[in-house]
Amino acid sequence: MKTILIAVGNAHFKFNNTHSAVASYLNTFKNHLERQDYNVVLSDSVSEKASSTSNTNSTSNKSSLKSLAKKVVPRFIRKVADKKSIKQIDALTSELLEKIKPDFVIEFLDYYSQIAFAFKKKYNIPYLLIYDAPIQQKYIDIHGHTSGLNNVLKKRESDSISNADHIICYSKPVWDYVQKHFSTNVHHEILPTIVWERMVEKESELEDEIISIGFIGSFLKWHYVDVLARVFNQLADKHANIELVLIGYGLEWENIKTQIDGYKHKDRIKMTGFVDDTEMQGLKNKMDIGVMAGSNWYGSPLKIFEYAKLNIPVIGPDSPTVLDLFEAEKELLVVDSNSSETSLYNHLESLIINPNLRKQLAGALRTKVDTAYSKKYYFSCFDGIIEASLTKV
Repeated sequence: MKTILIAVGNAHFKFNNTHSAVASYLNTFKNHLERQDYNVVLSDSVSEKASSTSNTNSTSNKSSLKSLAKKVVPRFIRKVADKKSIKQIDALTSELLEKIKPDFVIEFLDYYSQIAFAFKKKYNIPYLLIYDAPIQQKYIDIHGHTSGLNNVLKKRESDSISNADHIICYSKPVWDYVQKHFSTNVHHEILPTIVWERMVEKESELEDEIISIGFIGSFLKWHYVDVLARVFNQLADKHANIELVLIGYGLEWENIKTQIDGYKHKDRIKMTGFVDDTEMQGLKNKMDIGVMAGSNWYGSPLKIFEYAKLNIPVIGPDSPTVLDLFEAEKELLVVDSNSSETSLYNHLESLIINPNLRKQLAGALRTKVDTAYSKKYYFSCFDGIIEASLTKV
């Protein structure tokens, strides 16, 4: 039986974290591979060090730092934390190299990580790199500044990409970035993030005069949840039959809660935080419109696929990745990032007052997801990567 290691170069990452989209995504691959009779090993199950470390990579500079002095301090602190993270990642990598010799490695690339590259360098084991995001850009988006160890960050990212046997990117714009910035002509697949276990249909179509507008995801600045809440409060003045349900959590959750607490229509806005599968299904059953108002340029729109399975219309961002995966105005409405509030207001109102438009967009999006991004196609691409690699081992 062939052994495949699935790794995340983050000493505190847990594959059993049900609130983590990355964990859910990687477990989708794990479950599929096990059904194909592979022995799948997860990096956190091998390491004894993984459970004892604190999450130094997940902290974020929440405030807008106005003076140079204020900028230097958090960047210095971040550099110290990053040095600690590198030691933890290197310790994790060394432990994995000592304890396991798989036939193939799948790595979800993270800051300073090079687990798969280390296995190839020592044992000549082929690997698949899941390239979630441009690492340096992701660092800036999360922390608000470049890494104090940017040369290390850049070199490790380059080593991992340049030596990969296969790469999965979420969209063509992300692959274009890889080709532009790194020396590689490696085999690649464009496979957006889809967690099949979360791709559930409505259990029933509820007869309700209330139009439920929903957001599912992380409360991060670039998701524009604050804009969605503000626009809803304006629309609620005109439309007594709408409600807003915000599902999830994140760095901006408390700020948005404070914002909503001051609204006239706060009683028609529900912030659930994290919910279990049963409650999530109940909320999805009631959802009539799905919104993902903003995104960074590379982000994979996991929630748009979930909305599509519910057969509801979607308003998404005009990010390069979303526009690469879906056809604007035909399969979903997109928010103009140059006038996000006005654009979102107009799109939401058009869907609120026009049930035929809701039905038309929902049907087109569902058809696109069921055909172009079907589970059969998705895993045929993935299986091709695994089979091609293991026949050479």
